[in-house]
Amino acid sequence: MKVPEKPPKPSTGPSQKLVSRINHLRDLLRALPNAIPLNPPVAQSTYHFALEDVEDRGVFGALSHSLEVCLGQTHNGVIEFKERGQRLENLISMIKDAVKKMSEADHIAFESAWLERLIKSAENQGARHPKRKHTQETSTSEGPARHKCNPDDSSVIDLSSDNETNEDTPVVTQASASTSIPHSSELSSSAPTRPIRLLPKKFKQSTLNFGKDMRTEEQKQADRKARMEEAEEKQLEYDEKMARLKKNKEARDRELNRLRVQKHREKKKAEKDGADDANTMLMDQARKQKELAESENDAEKVLGRHGVAEVSRVATSDWRDSRNGTLGGAKQGQAERTNWYHPFLWVHIAVAMIKADWSSEGAVKILQRDVPHLFKHIHRGTIYRWKVKGEREWKVKTLEKVKLHHAILGSGRTGALTKYPHITDEIKSTLLDLRRSGMIVNVPIARSIMLGIIKKRCPSLLNSEFQCSERYVRQFFQAVLNWSPRAGTRAAAHLPADAEDVCERSLMQIVYAMQWYNIPPKLLLNGDQMGIYVLPNSSRTYHPTGEKQVDVVAKDEKRAFTLFVTSTADGDFLPFQQIWGGKTKASTPSSDAPGMNKALDLGFDFTCAASAKSP
Repeated sequence: MKVPEKPPKPSTGPSQKLVSRINHLRDLLRALPNAIPLNPPVAQSTYHFALEDVEDRGVFGALSHSLEVCLGQTHNGVIEFKERGQRLENLISMIKDAVKKMSEADHIAFESAWLERLIKSAENQGARHPKRKHTQETSTSEGPARHKCNPDDSSVIDLSSDNETNEDTPVVTQASASTSIPHSSELSSSAPTRPIRLLPKKFKQSTLNFGKDMRTEEQKQADRKARMEEAEEKQLEYDEKMARLKKNKEARDRELNRLRVQKHREKKKAEKDGADDANTMLMDQARKQKELAESENDAEKVLGRHGVAEVSRVATSDWRDSRNGTLGGAKQGQAERTNWYHPFLWVHIAVAMIKADWSSEGAVKILQRDVPHLFKHIHRGTIYRWKVKGEREWKVKTLEKVKLHHAILGSGRTGALTKYPHITDEIKSTLLDLRRSGMIVNVPIARSIMLGIIKKRCPSLLNSEFQCSERYVRQFFQAVLNWSPRAGTRAAAHLPADAEDVCERSLMQIVYAMQWYNIPPKLLLNGDQMGIYVLPNSSRTYHPTGEKQVDVVAKDEKRAFTLFVTSTADGDFLPFQQIWGGKTKASTPSSDAPGMNKALDLGFDFTCAASAKSP
């Protein structure tokens, strides 16, 4: 029975041809002419070969990137070796490590794109592959004959006159080495019979010493000097690296100590001066409003007519007057809740808290003793809620209310929907989602949404007492969402989720193209256009107060031109270009227009373009 043949194993590494070409390149780089500098200082060298960003670029891409940067390459440029020595050995090591991880297709691409160019460049600079010298001597009567050895045979025979043998070296007599030694009849009759020592396979024929060292004394000194210089350079690089690491560590330790001390000082300062800063701000406000409470008699006169609550809410008097019984609405009485954040009241509260050592009960006693006509209704629990528990300072929210001179809006009161928090949360989330998307939210839109949600969740809420009126919607905006009417200032942006990644990839593509094709920054242009109105137009205008009708002319008329602005990556701006709507130059400004000569001297360009909408 015939046994089936096993399929050949796939190749797990570079081909022998590619390996031999890499070794050939290594021999050429070692044989570069002496005119090229040997191991220049690190600061003057660009040959820092290393594989970086392998995960992002791939092995072949990382190798190509390293060769481009270190050799200063451009697309299909000529390679020129600027130094020789250890760094080129690092280049060969990097290439060997890279080809082990490449695919067969990458091997072919690397050989054609880089390897052959490197070999050709080394040969063009004068590097020649060192040929092996084969020594062949004829036998003489003075000693044993030395026979020509096969250079491919690693078991080289040494027929030297040395009688001493190494105990680890195999010894073969003439009789036992008949395949490697000529017949005894070919040797001189005077040649004594002695053991023949076989050199280990790790030694190459080119390293055998068949005689004295043929180098001159000058060559020996030059070799020793080169080895000493190389050792000194390696030691210098090591010392510089260690000094740099030590310096970086000291700088990092100093920075960490500085930040630690700064944080400690800021903490101590905040603990010491936090209360004083708040008190300083409050005293400044007290000085500005001192005239309002300078005289108790004046205060009593004012309070006699309006009361403390009404005076503290004087800012809302216009609102009450405009809505008091208008169109059958509810009649608004005088204010009943006192605004303690009003400056003419808060100044006394702040001073009393300091006198009472931040005791709310002590502050109430001082206020009712010194200014009874203003603070006869204040309670210690009210003041206790304004300060930080266990600390001698006001709450941040309290200070914000003092700056606004009234309580912050958004109290959360929902009226008829108080007992239905799930409906309130659904209405709130729906309205917030609309605003995040950029949609306009006004009273009619919000009322329609609220009515729809209420009818769906709890239709029994809508009765004769609660109809979700527009007034209730406005109060819901203010109490729950802390919203107020605002004018739109910009269009809502529609950015994709991966906008930052797209911009980063676009930037790296531009940078790579500029680096690969040597594009100067002044040729990288960035332009944008904007519309400029000749006469700014709007639906709003200043007009005498109280007029019922305000007439405007050419409300919908617009006359504008397009201004194109272009800048370069160097930071320069190109002359502006004005584009006017029209089909002839008559649409552009006339040549005798004011400032035309100055604009032309600056390089401005005036052109026209027919509008697609124009007949």
